[in-house]
Amino acid sequence: MNQSKMSMMLKGIDLTIGIMGTVFLIWILPMSADEFKTMYVDAAYLCYPGICFFWGIGILGYIALWQFWKICMEIGRDNSFSKENIHSLNIISVLAVIASILWFMAIVVLVFLKVFSVNLLIILGIFSFVSICICVVSIVLAHLVEKAYLLKVENELTI
Repeated sequence: MNQSKMSMMLKGIDLTIGIMGTVFLIWILPMSADEFKTMYVDAAYLCYPGICFFWGIGILGYIALWQFWKICMEIGRDNSFSKENIHSLNIISVLAVIASILWFMAIVVLVFLKVFSVNLLIILGIFSFVSICICVVSIVLAHLVEKAYLLKVENELTI
């Protein structure tokens, strides 16, 4: 598979994830929130803060998707090992840390308010863990891309 085909495939994946996220945030989340209000009348006051929380996480996700799109563009230009990709991967790692902290804070708030179920805590814990995994992978990739970039620059200077 050449660089341009890989770039197009990765961009397609990026767009698909973006569309799925949009459908979730605009259609499924509000519908689920309405159902939540009817099922848990005592916790109905958490409905709108919960929607805002998910939208905040969604914004972080869309910023990360934009950074990934920029990486895909560099791959398409046959410039996989570039400062731009290092920068984008570092931004993705910071966004993942922020998301992980937010997921953990949600767990703490729900436990403090005594409005939780074990299933919900497990799901939020998994989301936090996945965010940490994304952070670790992006930091490692940024390091590897930086090493390759330095080798590339060094080789370009060699006659």
